[in-house]
Amino acid sequence: MSSAERSASRRASSRFLLAVAGVGLVYVTALLSLRPFVPGTLGHVDAASKIWQVESFLQGQRHLVYPARGLDPDYRYIPDWYAVRVGGRPYSIHLNLLAWINYVAVLVVGRLAYNLVPLVSSIAAVTLSAWLVRRHGLADDRNLWRVILAVGLCTPMLYYSVLTLEHIVAAVFAAGAFLLAAEALKLLRAGAGKLDWRFLAGSGACLGLATLARGECGLLAVAMGLIVMVLARRAGMMRTLLSGAAMALGGFLVLGGYFLLFPDGLKIQMAFSVQGTKEQIRLSLRLWKLTLLVLWFFLQTKKGASI
Repeated sequence: MSSAERSASRRASSRFLLAVAGVGLVYVTALLSLRPFVPGTLGHVDAASKIWQVESFLQGQRHLVYPARGLDPDYRYIPDWYAVRVGGRPYSIHLNLLAWINYVAVLVVGRLAYNLVPLVSSIAAVTLSAWLVRRHGLADDRNLWRVILAVGLCTPMLYYSVLTLEHIVAAVFAAGAFLLAAEALKLLRAGAGKLDWRFLAGSGACLGLATLARGECGLLAVAMGLIVMVLARRAGMMRTLLSGAAMALGGFLVLGGYFLLFPDGLKIQMAFSVQGTKEQIRLSLRLWKLTLLVLWFFLQTKKGASI
């Protein structure tokens, strides 16, 4: 590499770091501006449910510790979107990955972790996304700072940087999965005709972690696996199948390991699925009745108009 190329690379790296630092400064400013008004990020009802889960862990309980149990011994007034009852006790409907991350962070830095975890996660998600773009030439170095600002400030990243929610943690692992999958396909794209299975397994593991943070990422995992297999088809049928198998193996090792360590998590998710299905059926019946009522009213109005 010539001195001119090294100089250009240093300038590009400086712009990259400066843009990431600028986005991080905006996040910190937003956090410091809001924290006096929403201490502990409790200004959001979903964030409160995540913090409740961590506070229960800190008291040595896997189930939700209910301060109002003396007034509500049967847990009747805990909202369904907070908890399900398994074995007569209320458990959070959310998978525990974010709770465990926050739990460890609280043990290290105290309850400031409720602010630091989303802040650091947001900066990490922006950095990984920008690095993916830079690493694989999706934008030239002169325009990379625009990509960083767009991802950091024109997406929900800014919103999630000040709230204790699992969305941004899932985004970090999803960005990592994209980056690792792209690395695995790099040799194939260069014409070497082979894939790096370690990167594919790592990508699958990241998708498994993303799914444990936010269940909808399971759909992303399926989509990414299919896309990787389509892009790998030029390497032959066997390698195409092995690429999908490597990603699936990484994901299943993470998910299987989690539910093996915490078997009650599977029971909770199944209970929540049953509860959610029943609620959807009840809602559908109500909407069907409302639809019939609107149709009847329309026909009566049309009949009256014709008379």
